[in-house]
Amino acid sequence: MSLEQSEHFLVRFTGKNYSAWAFQFQIFVKGKELWGHISGTDPAPDSEKEKEKYMKWEVKDAQIMSWILGSMEHSMLLNLKPYKSSREMWDYLKKVYNQSNTARRFQLELELGQFSQGSMSIQEFYSSFVNLWAEYTDIVYASVPPEGLIAIQSVHETSKRDQFLMKLRGEFEAIRSNLMNREPVPFLDICVGELLREEQRIITQAVLEQKAQNSAPIPVAYAAQGRSKGGRDMSNVQCYSCKGFGHIATTCTKKFCNYCKKTGHIIKDCSIRPPKKSETAYNVSIGSSNAPSPGQSSITPEIIQQMIVSALSALGLSGNQNSIPKPWYFDSAASNHMTNTALPLNNVQKYKGNLHIHTADGNPLSITVVGDISALLNTVFVSRKLSTNLISVGQLVDNNCDVHFSKSGCFVQDQVSGKMIAKGPKVGRLFPLLLSPYPVSNYVACNAVQCDNQVWHRRLGHPNSHVLRVLFKSGLLGNKNSTSSNNDIVDCASCKLGKSKTLPFPLHKTRTTKPFEIVHTDVWGIAPVISHEHYKYFVTFIDDFTRFTWVYFLRSKSEVFSVFKAFLALVETQFSAKIKILQSDSGGEYMSNEFQFFLQSHGIISQRSCPFTPQQNGVAERKNRHLLDVVRTLLIESCVPSHFWCEALCTAVYLINRLPSPNLNNVSLLSFVWTCTKLFQSSYFWMYLFCSPSCR
Repeated sequence: MSLEQSEHFLVRFTGKNYSAWAFQFQIFVKGKELWGHISGTDPAPDSEKEKEKYMKWEVKDAQIMSWILGSMEHSMLLNLKPYKSSREMWDYLKKVYNQSNTARRFQLELELGQFSQGSMSIQEFYSSFVNLWAEYTDIVYASVPPEGLIAIQSVHETSKRDQFLMKLRGEFEAIRSNLMNREPVPFLDICVGELLREEQRIITQAVLEQKAQNSAPIPVAYAAQGRSKGGRDMSNVQCYSCKGFGHIATTCTKKFCNYCKKTGHIIKDCSIRPPKKSETAYNVSIGSSNAPSPGQSSITPEIIQQMIVSALSALGLSGNQNSIPKPWYFDSAASNHMTNTALPLNNVQKYKGNLHIHTADGNPLSITVVGDISALLNTVFVSRKLSTNLISVGQLVDNNCDVHFSKSGCFVQDQVSGKMIAKGPKVGRLFPLLLSPYPVSNYVACNAVQCDNQVWHRRLGHPNSHVLRVLFKSGLLGNKNSTSSNNDIVDCASCKLGKSKTLPFPLHKTRTTKPFEIVHTDVWGIAPVISHEHYKYFVTFIDDFTRFTWVYFLRSKSEVFSVFKAFLALVETQFSAKIKILQSDSGGEYMSNEFQFFLQSHGIISQRSCPFTPQQNGVAERKNRHLLDVVRTLLIESCVPSHFWCEALCTAVYLINRLPSPNLNNVSLLSFVWTCTKLFQSSYFWMYLFCSPSCR
């Protein structure tokens, strides 16, 4: 029995979840075709007259009673001892625990108001919220008459969705805003589906970031920046010995040597490992500070310096090796710029502060003088015992600089002007920068100098190269013979983004050889002024070969299909022709199943443009513009009220079809299309002005 209960009753009755438990139990018993025992539709037979039937009924009823007892908490079993049938047990539980009163409704409203996602997943939160909401609506709907129940349910569904979205955690704010700004707002089940996908995306992103963090190299240099011993946050520091977090290898209780593969010590204390040079990293702090020991690296500053010397020698720049300055290294762990010589500094002053430079092994170094390299590379500390020149990334950022690192190297830009300040290559896993050994007064520039024409191009509002060349030659921007004036090419990324244009669409070229092979159509509207006959739209049909135009007026777009059938009958009867292709946009009036089935049944190909791309339906769009230009002109010239625009449009179509067309060697459209059928002779003598009859 316990196995069967565990398989079928996922919700155990605790006395506080009657609604969910009763719903589950009712479905289960109905599935066993035994609900009549509880509802009373299958009463007990007479125990004396139908003894055999009664015994079978009693066995089934006892089985239901065992299900009730098996789905309850053990502390509640004795409460049902006085009852001898399943119906009596059910009625007792319903009477005691089904709280469909005002107090229970108030309690549920309070729980719904205070309910939020918290640390629950989307699925857990949705299930808990739906259970609460279902119990609340059961109480509310019990007092609503049947004729008003549908309206109440519709309002509650909208409120249910909004309440669910409002109670989500802040990390789902983006998807919540996206859902609420849609028109119409999706139903709750669609919202839950998208939230589940967003939750999975967030979890996947977190896993990838954790993997990237775990696979990242362990820091070998730290900047204390004024923290005393024990003040550093060790929660994100990983031990390279046991790979755990919160401590370093020197204090690890599970020390393991990656060189000799033995426990009890780490690699730097290994007795059989050959000696190896280690790099030294530096930082500045107030007072004393104990920093972790640095890790080992195969690339030292001396090796990098030798590589730079070799590269300069290969370019023919070799000389006295002692005259070549040491490179500077970008260091995010250094709290200040620092060097061991005051030679490249300006404004050198004796240091009077209480700061010290602390190396990775914890040894303090005194600061003798302070100077500036440039306006942005300032406050450089000098200590004679330093072996490496360091540029502090943090100090650059504080001085309104942007520092960018990539595989190709590192460069520094001014945040305000965007001017290049410094640039250096990537050597191994370090970013060296070679500065002049002599004081400089302007910005440091390495491998990148902006030309004058680029500065003037930005200063003058990004004009084109021709304008700049004229200004340079006129001498208004400086020396006429400047090399910048001869450089016509301005490579400006802002211009490429701000002045970009959509590529032109290819011109439409007629591919037809006779009328009605292709018919273009489009619906115009809604009209700003409704006509006196209450027309709001019009639809045009243009023959691709002759550009002859037919126009029909509509009160709604749903009339397009019936109008097209009338137009098709006109073509087949008057011209004895068949329409082969109907070119339209992807409007809903053309995309209905009824319209498409009609076209297929008549062998007409439905050729449509891409959505929101009117350029692909250019013939109809240009024809509409031409017609409206003529309509406005006729109305203005004749002083006819605007609600007669239908009459003006009929006149415009009538006249345009009869005027000579340059595309047809100055032959009128009407004469051409009717000449093909031998039914037309042109004449203009009987035409009148478009105006009221009294003005003719």
